[in-house]
Amino acid sequence: MKVICEGLDLSVAANTVLRGVSNKLINPILECIKIVAKNNTLLLSTTDLEIYMEKKINADVKIEGEVIIPAKLFCEYLRKISEGQVLIWQEGNKLKIKTGDSDCEFSCLNISEFPNIIKVTDSNTKIQIETKELKNIIGKSLCCVLQDDSRPVLKGVLFNIEKDILNTASLDGFRLCTIQTKIKNLTDNQTVKIIPARALDEISKILTDENTNNILEFNKNFIQVIANGVSIVSRLIEGEFINYKQIVPPNYETNVVVNKKNLEQALERASLLARVDRNNLVNFKIKDGIITIKSNNEKGLIEEKVACELKGKDLEIAFNVKYFSDALRNIADEFIKINFNSSITPCTITSVANGNFLFLILPVRVI
Repeated sequence: MKVICEGLDLSVAANTVLRGVSNKLINPILECIKIVAKNNTLLLSTTDLEIYMEKKINADVKIEGEVIIPAKLFCEYLRKISEGQVLIWQEGNKLKIKTGDSDCEFSCLNISEFPNIIKVTDSNTKIQIETKELKNIIGKSLCCVLQDDSRPVLKGVLFNIEKDILNTASLDGFRLCTIQTKIKNLTDNQTVKIIPARALDEISKILTDENTNNILEFNKNFIQVIANGVSIVSRLIEGEFINYKQIVPPNYETNVVVNKKNLEQALERASLLARVDRNNLVNFKIKDGIITIKSNNEKGLIEEKVACELKGKDLEIAFNVKYFSDALRNIADEFIKINFNSSITPCTITSVANGNFLFLILPVRVI
């Protein structure tokens, strides 16, 4: 292999696919990056056997070839070199790099040990969705995904595709997020898939132009997204998702409309004391068009009052402030609607202007 390319292009590409490298010390080969020089391009690939990432850049390929080298060291070195062209060539089991007055070499590993990079060429479902909508889905959904391994099926987001509507859901046992989004179903199949949260996070990072459309391709076991020259393929989560529709109450006895920013700021102040306790508890008292938010412990007391439009019964209820704040942080609308039934049943949060999403939060029982 012998290649000349722009150092900045190489650094950006390498550090992009670095996110596909395994963080678990299970196999040294999964800590490597594969570089293929062919047809005046460099193709950089990584995988941890759950996510497969590739990015291609232009290059002046003098001699074609392929190598695998330790990914983190390679990326750290590229971050520290000056801008300009980089000469890369292979001598035996060494990959050598020269740029300006800097020279470096890395030991190459056995290329035959690197796993094949998965590509979805047999998709049975293909949908088209705007970047803005996809990023909105990912941003809202990820805050409700389970973080531990106790229930693997909840470590992802449900994608239920029905004709031209994408229904997504994520929950962690304490909160739920559901979203309905208009899409273009290119294969007209009804499909139910669970996409790992980590894969969705990586997909969101490569979506930069909000004015574009993106194609999501699914087969039985994988999802593939290609954007901005980066290909991400992820293994899907196996199993049956919880019937989340049974969790959402059909009607409510207390309905509140409130300015989202005012409520969010009040919760931020109340959380200064609430987060001292392990349960992050804040109390809501809803009466006479006022939401009174209170947090108190041995260190002090904070009380906030937020005006609202109240319909239905007065109510007192307590929440983990983090769950409530996470929901509000992912809502861009000016006014929100909060629906309650009692102090021990879930509340739901939706937008007054946009009803295509819903957050549900379980309260904390106060004895």
